[in-house]
Amino acid sequence: MKDREPLDICNALAQWAGVANVSSDAGTGYLAVMKSDLLHRLIYGGERGPSQTPCPVHKGKWSGCDFGWPGSEWVNAKGERTPVDISPRLQEAVDAGCRCATHKGSGCTTGWNPDEFCCAALEEPTPGPLSVDPDMDQL
Repeated sequence: MKDREPLDICNALAQWAGVANVSSDAGTGYLAVMKSDLLHRLIYGGERGPSQTPCPVHKGKWSGCDFGWPGSEWVNAKGERTPVDISPRLQEAVDAGCRCATHKGSGCTTGWNPDEFCCAALEEPTPGPLSVDPDMDQL
């Protein structure tokens, strides 16, 4: 399995998921695998396994994507950075202890805060660039 590319691994898992009738909130079989944020973080983000710490706000339930964590910025095609204002709703979640969108390589609100089971537990959100769009001059 060492020489296999991540997409080959995902395709093999998707075939298995179809036969095993695996389902998730994203769908069944192929969709359950290809839309899995956890698989993405395991394969591409280098996480060791699933977090065991439910987010106090989202309580272990995937809740979409939140952009604009404190310190985040938009990056345009020229590399110019613009700070992102945090929304009041997101600020409330951060103040209540939500860190579930701070997993490396994920912008999803996973419902699970980072911990020692998946990656290093984070004290504060880790901001990063939110978007690079080569077709736009400025965001």
